[in-house]
Amino acid sequence: MNYVGEHTFIGQLGEAFVILALTSALLAGVAYLMAFRLEKTPEENSWKKIGNWSFTVHTAAVLGIVSCIFIMLVGNYIEYDYIQKHSSKDMPFKYILVAFWGGQEGSLTLWAFCHVLVASVFRFTNRKSEYKIPVMAVISIVQVFVTAVLLGIEFGDYKLGVSPFHLLRMEDGLGELWASIPNYLEIDPNFKDGAGLTPALQNYWMIIHPPTLFTGFALTLIPFAFAIAGMWKKDYYGWIKPALPWTYFGVAILGTGILMGGAWAYESLNFGGFWAWDPVENASLVPWIFLVAGAHVMLISKNRKKSAYSSILLTAFSFIFVIYSSFLTRSGVLGDSSVHSFTGDGMTEEFVIMLASFTILILWSMLSSKNLRYILVFSSLAVLVLAAFTNISETKVIVFSLSMLILVAFLVLGNLYGIPRDNVEDSILSREFWMFIGALLLLVSAFHIALTTSLPAFGLVFDTEWKLYGDNVDRNQFYNKWQSLFAIFIVLLVAINQYFKWKKTDGQKFIKQIGVPFLLSLFIGIPIVIYYEFNATEVHLSILLIASIFAIFANLDYWLRILKGKMNHAGASIAHFGFAMLIVGAVISMAKQEVISRNTTHYMMQGIDKNLKENEDMLIFRGDTVEMNDFYVYYGNEYIEEEYIYYYDIEYFDKVKRRYGKGDTVRYKGVVYVANEDHEASDNFLADLEAKKWTFGGQHEDNAYFSFRKWNPTMPGAFQFRNNPRVLLDLKNFRSNFPEPGTRHYLSYDIFTHVRLAKLDKQKYLEVSGATDEINGYFQGFSLEGAIGDTMYIPGHMVILDSIYPLPPESKAKHELLANDVAIGARLKFREFKEESNRTYTLEIVKAFRDDIELPMVSKVAPLRMAFKLESIDFGKKEEEVEPGHEGHDHGPGEHGENENEKQNEGEVAHEHNHDHDSTHMQDLTPEDSAMIQTILSHPTMVDSIAQRVKTNPYLEARVKIDAMEEEYLIMKAIIFPWINLLWLGIVIMMIGTIMAVIYRVKSNKRGDAN
Repeated sequence: MNYVGEHTFIGQLGEAFVILALTSALLAGVAYLMAFRLEKTPEENSWKKIGNWSFTVHTAAVLGIVSCIFIMLVGNYIEYDYIQKHSSKDMPFKYILVAFWGGQEGSLTLWAFCHVLVASVFRFTNRKSEYKIPVMAVISIVQVFVTAVLLGIEFGDYKLGVSPFHLLRMEDGLGELWASIPNYLEIDPNFKDGAGLTPALQNYWMIIHPPTLFTGFALTLIPFAFAIAGMWKKDYYGWIKPALPWTYFGVAILGTGILMGGAWAYESLNFGGFWAWDPVENASLVPWIFLVAGAHVMLISKNRKKSAYSSILLTAFSFIFVIYSSFLTRSGVLGDSSVHSFTGDGMTEEFVIMLASFTILILWSMLSSKNLRYILVFSSLAVLVLAAFTNISETKVIVFSLSMLILVAFLVLGNLYGIPRDNVEDSILSREFWMFIGALLLLVSAFHIALTTSLPAFGLVFDTEWKLYGDNVDRNQFYNKWQSLFAIFIVLLVAINQYFKWKKTDGQKFIKQIGVPFLLSLFIGIPIVIYYEFNATEVHLSILLIASIFAIFANLDYWLRILKGKMNHAGASIAHFGFAMLIVGAVISMAKQEVISRNTTHYMMQGIDKNLKENEDMLIFRGDTVEMNDFYVYYGNEYIEEEYIYYYDIEYFDKVKRRYGKGDTVRYKGVVYVANEDHEASDNFLADLEAKKWTFGGQHEDNAYFSFRKWNPTMPGAFQFRNNPRVLLDLKNFRSNFPEPGTRHYLSYDIFTHVRLAKLDKQKYLEVSGATDEINGYFQGFSLEGAIGDTMYIPGHMVILDSIYPLPPESKAKHELLANDVAIGARLKFREFKEESNRTYTLEIVKAFRDDIELPMVSKVAPLRMAFKLESIDFGKKEEEVEPGHEGHDHGPGEHGENENEKQNEGEVAHEHNHDHDSTHMQDLTPEDSAMIQTILSHPTMVDSIAQRVKTNPYLEARVKIDAMEEEYLIMKAIIFPWINLLWLGIVIMMIGTIMAVIYRVKSNKRGDAN
């Protein structure tokens, strides 16, 4: 059947490229293995050529897959499932790249592409290396697994991987229906456009962060392949020299990718900081820590010809943890514990098999005994058979336990009967001893992160819901506490280790060398700790801060005094200097960040949303200027850029002393005062009152009292800057709007402004974008229901329905009604929870008819910035009273019924009944009463009669429904991050130092080859 509008050729071509990539990688792997096995024989070159050509074809095939996906994205071929989910017609072209790697299929393709990119560079730069063939064999085997998960082929109930070339009509369920309709793309409006990217992904960081991160992941493959090749060749130290530059380069690129993610989180996410210990962030951090530890132990092995086992294990497992991080991210086991993770998509089995296969490859390569290798293979196959041919839900604990037992047992056997063991003890005053201790500390840190991040995965195995933390705050505190303890010892080693010499160091000389940097760190660090008021619960952070400052001075001293400022050997010192500066910036900026926003309005934050806090979140009405810490902030204009980015203008002003003029009138704690003279306000009103600067302003009724402004000792001063927090709009349905903070950068601090809640809907979007002129200053808020005497609640106020009555002539005139208009009024009394007096504000709301047509009547409450409409009045018998604790509504004072960020607040507000009549007096309405009520409800001119009837019948009551509308406001949060720039500067310096180390190692290798 031919389907109208489908572009099937590009999909079929892409699938062909996937199959070609898989088969060519498999052929290259076999050929390279044969060439390695037949090394120094006549057949070697033939197999080598087959391997080279096969991998070249594989590279071309991967490029073909990439090209096909890009063609589909640019053409918006939404008949393909991947394109429909991640692209749309109105998506800016620059985000085509983000759409490419925004989902499972695209990011797996990116991973495969980065592998062939790195492998191509390796092939070009190692054409004459003796390690080229075995390394390429390992890379080819890895590519077989990576490209296999792009097949998306079904075998009965099992589906191998996910394909980016899967057509929507081939989906189970609804897709089968469309498969029988040739023009299905023209029939269903859902096929007119794709879903597009979520607002969170439409960010420039997402253009550069993922490819950098995946290039870093790919670079861990090269040291891994070198380590495997070294074991195959029984050359346990020779592989280290050519692998070191790749290891350092991997440290630099993977570290840059991870830190780009931190920068994205700081600038674009609502974490309120640089690092939030998100499970996916942790999963990418662990391989980097392993690689850093491996790089340092490799130096020991290179210089001292020892620690071969540790070098191989740390280097190899850096790649294993890349696979494990992919498993955590892609299998769905993290659930909603991470903001980054993908859904499952049936990827669990693929990554478990990949993880097991390459772990077995490491163990097999370690062992020199054939018998032990046979035992490893057979025991692994036995576990595989147990998992495949039994009910895995019943045997998963056994399978997991046996797998861990095999892993640990053969790691031990590999150390005992495989890789040669060290026979020389290190001196405690040697560089290699403390460098190894540092690697062990990094290893402990990595395992701590990996194990705690894996709790959801362990929970699936053991059918538990293991958690170490309840929310993000608990999670951050947990990791910050433990990782800061590890970091203390690590930065101390970063400071002192370079002063040690290989083999043996003069202890007295060592003490003299580190003495000056140590004293300088105390001289600088202790005042910083005192200035920022680190308390007793932050002792570990104080020590970490001083230790990091020590590391800064020590590395600077070593470079300038020991290395005499020479650059060729300075890479390590500069990288360590940057790392220590990063830690200083992280400790100060994260531990001493200050939330400067506070709610100063009558609204109660918990009444708007349960996640809001009075002492952190601030409500501000549009057009208002509100005091905030040392600033005043003004909420002004709103505008839209690029059609989907909604900006808010938040202007910051200095806070200065307010001057009052003679005759100015203010309210203070229930009393009105008048200024006796011109004066500058002090910090205390009572002090000014005692100084005769104010006098009693006379008696005022409650409504008049609220018309005067509150006394305030400060006022806005000079304009400082404008911050523009923004919301990325989901133009499809306005339900996935994503807020991004605005940040003002200064040398010593950043001010971070984040929109916590704003009322955004399609109508609001049309108003701001200029597509409509129907601008209303109020948003529909919520509804109130009650009878006379009931107490209802709105955020920050209790509302009492005082009375319902026919509107008298004088009130009709006030509401601009005609004498013959039929109107009924309801009197509401408002009492603010935060008001320090017992004063109430009274409001009359009206429902009016003219010639049986209802008139639009809205009553505004200026002090509350709200408006109310009497929606309906229902007459009927009184409800039975309910016992306390069994009310129909369970909302507390100041709580809405339902609220969601970025949506309208909906739901009923709680009310209390204050009936005077016992429930035993309740009785059914008489037929006459029922008939009369129906007549009255159908003829509004009889409202006055029913009101009188209610007054005279104790068993009837009038219940009202009132619509409450709110003026436009937003709720924001502002945070100051002190010295965050030290963190950014430290990152740059650390990466520069690492690249310098790479260059030095490459040059050193070339000199060695020349010699």
